[in-house]
Amino acid sequence: MANTPDAAAHGGSDVFPPFDPASYPSQLFWLAITFGVLYFFVSRVIAPRISEGIERRTDKISQDLKEAADMNDQANASMQEAEKELAKARAAARDTAARNKAEIEAKAAEENARLEAEVEARLTEAGARIAKVKSEAMKNVEEAAATTAAEIVTILSGLEIEADEANKAVAAVMEG
Repeated sequence: MANTPDAAAHGGSDVFPPFDPASYPSQLFWLAITFGVLYFFVSRVIAPRISEGIERRTDKISQDLKEAADMNDQANASMQEAEKELAKARAAARDTAARNKAEIEAKAAEENARLEAEVEARLTEAGARIAKVKSEAMKNVEEAAATTAAEIVTILSGLEIEADEANKAVAAVMEG
């Protein structure tokens, strides 16, 4: 750019002031002061706050992890205790089932024995009735046989046989 009336009014140079080598010493001075103030502010104010925040967060995370580990230990202990109680309950249930089974089997055996005795008594009673009926039937058969034999002898031979003789003859044939 050429030297313009505006440029002459403002210092007379057509170079951008930050790039003007004549202003470097003042720029470096203010850069050092600004950097120093900023460094002081960051190191004394911002860095400690960030460090405190990080430290609090680290402490909080450590505490939370410790609490989580404690809760996990409690949960594991509770689970083991529950498993022990469950094992006890299962054992008690097996014992109760075994006792109940034994009681039921004993009652069934007792009832079976009672029923067998009852059936045996009925069979014995029925056998006695059958023997009685058979005995009576045999008497009737003997009497009928004696009467029939006496009539046959009378018809065939014309002889009259007494009932006692006919009974003796039929008894002898039945026994022999």
